[in-house]
Amino acid sequence: MVFACNNLEDENPSQDDPELRRMPFNQRVFLLNSTSQSRIYEIDYDFQGLTGDATLTKLPIAIGDWDCELPRGGHMTVDPTKSYIVVSITRDNAVWIVDLEKDSRGVHQAKRLPFATSPGGITQVDFDEEDYLFLAGRGGFYRVSTATGDNKIWELNNGDPVNTNRIAFNQNITMEDEGEDGEDYFADELDENDSQYRFLSKMQRRIDQGKFKFRGGDITFTQNSDETAGFEEERLITFTQWGNMAANVSLAFDQFTGLQYNARALFRVRKVNKSNGRGTNKVTGGALMGDNLLITSHHFQNNFSVWNMAGEELARPTFRFADSGEDFGLHNWGDMATTQTFDGNIDSDDRVVGEDEAFFPYNDGSQLAEVKLYQAGPKMDGRSVNTDDNPGVSLEARKNSSNSDIADLRQKPYKFTALGGGQMILRFPNAITVTEDTRLQVVETTWGRPAEFEDKDEAFRSYGEKASVYVSNYPGQYYGSWADDESNWTKVGDAYIANNVFTPDMVSQFQWVRIVDDASITPDGFDVNWVAAFEDVEVVEPEQDPFCSNRTFIIPSTGTNPFAPEIEVLSLGRYVEGELLFSEVPPPFAYRWVIRNNGTDDFMANWTVSSQSGTFTIPAGQEVHFSTSINGTLIVRLNFLQSITAPTSNAVKNIIPCGGEGSTADVGS
Repeated sequence: MVFACNNLEDENPSQDDPELRRMPFNQRVFLLNSTSQSRIYEIDYDFQGLTGDATLTKLPIAIGDWDCELPRGGHMTVDPTKSYIVVSITRDNAVWIVDLEKDSRGVHQAKRLPFATSPGGITQVDFDEEDYLFLAGRGGFYRVSTATGDNKIWELNNGDPVNTNRIAFNQNITMEDEGEDGEDYFADELDENDSQYRFLSKMQRRIDQGKFKFRGGDITFTQNSDETAGFEEERLITFTQWGNMAANVSLAFDQFTGLQYNARALFRVRKVNKSNGRGTNKVTGGALMGDNLLITSHHFQNNFSVWNMAGEELARPTFRFADSGEDFGLHNWGDMATTQTFDGNIDSDDRVVGEDEAFFPYNDGSQLAEVKLYQAGPKMDGRSVNTDDNPGVSLEARKNSSNSDIADLRQKPYKFTALGGGQMILRFPNAITVTEDTRLQVVETTWGRPAEFEDKDEAFRSYGEKASVYVSNYPGQYYGSWADDESNWTKVGDAYIANNVFTPDMVSQFQWVRIVDDASITPDGFDVNWVAAFEDVEVVEPEQDPFCSNRTFIIPSTGTNPFAPEIEVLSLGRYVEGELLFSEVPPPFAYRWVIRNNGTDDFMANWTVSSQSGTFTIPAGQEVHFSTSINGTLIVRLNFLQSITAPTSNAVKNIIPCGGEGSTADVGS
């Protein structure tokens, strides 16, 4: 059983919709709070730049014409279609399905699906790769299905019961839930003087002894290999209240051996901050957000925490309510969920728009960078809906940083991100080792201007946009506080409108790029189209020798070639070897041969033509060219066992071998 609650969305980047939003920043994030009832709030936060506060807006819920509240308690996730929030409420002995789209009255319709058999206290929920609702709690692991065994419970009608199928596990794993509906907020505290290292070491020893516990907290899933076209490996992250930590857990289910797990302690999430002397702000909910970042809610806290996978807390936004009358009180108890959908366009070749109508230069073999952080500047505060350079592109599209993951080659590109006086940090999937031919390309979008300017001052006079470009070889996979340290960055130059190509020879290697819009004077600032790295190596096409023509290939019949079609012996006939000297009469004739290996294994071969012979290896899928000065029948023995024979061609051709092919030196005879 592999968890895959977050499905792949393979965008067709050739679409012209300027507001088509790509991952990682198109998700909706929700908080479930169960202080008195189970209330669902949508979170409005700057997931691209990790700045500012978060606003919580309550989802009004109804069953038909009856406005209602969900019962107290419960844990939630989002269904695989990204259309519904699914809330498992043990105390109500039911699953609730809440439509994410509003109806004509502006409310979210809900359905109550009772459990045919109660699973007991449930603390963590999500969907597995087969779209079954997966429950973890005091009684163990469960799969939830329709009465007929189907997995799509969100398609049921209000009142239809659902089955819970318990999954056995065969290791010393503990499913604990204490307190109200599985949450224990007032357990004894750990020694707050333990360092992160000592804490993780202690917890890992306990895990290795088979004592891992799912207790309270929440679970969330990163992208898996299928969802990212093989680019990343999925991880299940549990924010267990056992030790108040984030742990990476892999689960494998087999019908014969049951459920097995392997866990690794990632980082400590407990922030010691007692309130009313009763407990700590333990994690109550967690979700994947942005590009491999995690957001968590905490008991007794009016803020969230944003983490990278290395356990570094990147931001702590305070949440505020859209309705000033809303309030959690201290008992912030609930869950978090997201509609996270992953971008399947991993390869650079899949992220290019407009090759057939290319206006900007794009180099074959380019590696495209991916946006990891976008902090819009003050010019993107909503005032510049339409500006002079791109009147047809909306502000919403300009603020979509993932558009800069796409190379839009068209004369009027829609895929770009306006910095507006802010900054963008990108990362190449593979580190760039700098050679004398390495180039860093930063392309800016401005309509109605040339694709390139030789003179940068002329570019700025044409349209006043200018940004500083930096590179870094920081070894980490995730954005973190290291990016705020200027000593980790090396400036490679200034970028202006249109195509900018830098020679980053001041560093030996880099993987990160930072673009700071610090000198633009236009309404929306520097517009990032794409960032790429490539090797600027001139490809020299060989000149076609006029004598290299009219060659005759004779492929032996099956009768003379027992290896056909794996091995082919070709006779190209007689030709003039070397330079054609008109003073030589007759010219120096020779006979060219080719042995081709179409199989999957390498072959050792020796050949004989009259008194001439040689030995060589033919690699799988390749061919060997050689020539002889004697006319006759070629005999080839492969692996010294079987023989193939082929006569020379009767065609006599005065041709010079192309590219030097045909020399007897190829064989070493």
